[in-house]
Amino acid sequence: MTINYRHLFIAISIYAITIPIFDHYIGGIGNILVNGVVTLLFLALIMMIPKKIYRSLQKDIKIKFFSYFIIFYLVIISFGSMSGIIFSNVNPILRDIFEFHKPVFYLSLIIFTYYVMVQNENYLLMQKYLNIIFALIVIISLFQLMGSREVTILYTGNNIFEKERLTIPFGNPYDYAFVMIFFCFLYFFKYASGQFKYFIPLLIALFLLFETGSRSVFLSLLVIVIFFIPIILFFSKFSRKLKYNILIQLLILISFVYFFIDIDKFYQSYNFLLEQFVQLYTSNEIGDSAEARLEQFIYTYKRALMDPMILLFGNGPAKSVIDYTESGSILYMEHVESAITFVLYRYGLLGIICFALIYLSALSVAIQNCFIEPNNRVIYCLNLAIICWLISIPFSSLGGMYIEQPKVSYLFYMIISYSFAINFKFRNINLKS
Repeated sequence: MTINYRHLFIAISIYAITIPIFDHYIGGIGNILVNGVVTLLFLALIMMIPKKIYRSLQKDIKIKFFSYFIIFYLVIISFGSMSGIIFSNVNPILRDIFEFHKPVFYLSLIIFTYYVMVQNENYLLMQKYLNIIFALIVIISLFQLMGSREVTILYTGNNIFEKERLTIPFGNPYDYAFVMIFFCFLYFFKYASGQFKYFIPLLIALFLLFETGSRSVFLSLLVIVIFFIPIILFFSKFSRKLKYNILIQLLILISFVYFFIDIDKFYQSYNFLLEQFVQLYTSNEIGDSAEARLEQFIYTYKRALMDPMILLFGNGPAKSVIDYTESGSILYMEHVESAITFVLYRYGLLGIICFALIYLSALSVAIQNCFIEPNNRVIYCLNLAIICWLISIPFSSLGGMYIEQPKVSYLFYMIISYSFAINFKFRNINLKS
């Protein structure tokens, strides 16, 4: 019997994004329903065709090095855990051990996605897969928007439901916002390049993004739209006429938001999203949320200076650590809220180097795709969206380490693996021509 790996891939992807984790009932252990089950499925599929997968990886040095960076991450978790136990008196708990599965999960996801995408012309179907995932996210989100507590607490805690910030099918609103900003970029480039049917999905994605109330992701959206999209368009392979058209469409969209939306009503509806920016502008105060993140960073920095080994390797996952800041605030180090603090605290300077290598290699391949990809506007728009999404990470990561979260990490590494696959496919096309 011939196995259709393409169909299995999209089925697993739908499962990974939509399956509830029952956080309200069983807590974070429910994440094993996503990462654990998916890892086992991918490993089983990889073991069924090891020679084919090995040959596909051997041909592409870029995906090989990217895979090595993920293996390096596994080594760093090991050293960080030992460093925390020996030099920081961390008492490891069961949830710390679960962190070791993440590199295995990422690696199996990357390898299988890459293999599927390089077969025949499967990479052309990624846009269709993303549209399906977006539609499923919207459908599940409707339950929370309509106030269904029963469905919402299948995916997240009751406390988040009471805050009325859009979250499901993800675990918290920040994860949701980080995913939705990608779809904002994707559908904007689709719409602006002449595919007007994507205007409605673009508006839906923007609305859902606002409903999360994530200020860090909202800030990154503004930065990308104002500064980076014009630069990306300038260096893109679009014709001059289309570049002007996209900029005009961007101005039209901004004008639509400004003139047709009641700003006062918008502020009242999304005051949580905007109040911290207003507070910063009027009184030069960063607000409670940013203050908490700053305190976490200062605590992590001072703890790292206690011992060079902690600075180098970190404290490991250390989810049992509860401490206090100088102001007396409680710090639950299991829930570190900004990416730089998360990595520095857990894995030290080596962790920062590791994630920098993962990030920069993914960004460099996405940028290269702008120059080697042939005239296929569907793929090209998707690639521009990937670039914008990657550039947004340093800004949006002030709110959290999104690419480490269940469901979000699946989507992130799936898309990055796709980017490596089309890079390999089109480099071969160009070499043959």
